[in-house]
Amino acid sequence: MGGGRNGARLGAGRLMRPDRIAAGAVDMSGAASYRANLNMTSYSYNKASGDRPGTEPGPGAAPRRSQQRRERTRAALFAAGLEVFAARGFQDASVAAITETADLGVGTFYLHFPDKISLLQAMLAEGITQVRLEVGAATDPLPERGAFSVLVRALFRSAAERRTLFRVALAGGLPPGVAATAAQGAAPGVARVLRGAVDRGELSPAEVPLLVRLIAGTLNQAVLWLADDPSAGPDAVADATLRLLTGGLPRSLLDEGPGGRAVGPGADGG
Repeated sequence: MGGGRNGARLGAGRLMRPDRIAAGAVDMSGAASYRANLNMTSYSYNKASGDRPGTEPGPGAAPRRSQQRRERTRAALFAAGLEVFAARGFQDASVAAITETADLGVGTFYLHFPDKISLLQAMLAEGITQVRLEVGAATDPLPERGAFSVLVRALFRSAAERRTLFRVALAGGLPPGVAATAAQGAAPGVARVLRGAVDRGELSPAEVPLLVRLIAGTLNQAVLWLADDPSAGPDAVADATLRLLTGGLPRSLLDEGPGGRAVGPGADGG
């Protein structure tokens, strides 16, 4: 597979515009994680079978090595796809550019994916799954009350590690059904928190569907802000988001004027 050339190409970022690299607009931390996964699968072995370097392969070694090669190739395509999509945009990216960056043949690409859309969908599915696991690990042990702020912070920290992937996903121009958002990874946790509020009598069940959409929209836009601004830290974005969600907008912005009524916090005069 030409591992040395592959590492050099991915590390150099040869398809990226120098001005965007200098400005930090292209964060390749996601590609680095794919490459780390590639390296880990390269040296994995099954201790139980005795299939260690320098020893006779144990039973099932051939299928396992075939699976490991497949995982390494998939990780290389993910890393190269992220690099090319980030540098050129989805529409201008080509399978040829992705395979050249991965130092793989075009035919190898089509053994794994029928087209670049399928590659991006697989990348997004993996990213959302990782966000869901990380958010769940942070919030599942907690009671519903007080878990929402932990959820928001865990979501933004997880999304910050995948800035490039979610910027590609939220940038627009993707075919219908392909776009995905980091907030999808937090959806189970949001639903659990809202169900808890319903159980405590703090929310009406009828309010939940609208609240889910409003919260998801807010989180999605905050993730896009985080992805677009390399200087934005996940905790600062979480602070701003939580202030908005807990305090609402200033009353003056919601005052409908003479004859109307204010609907913001403190509208009842309290």
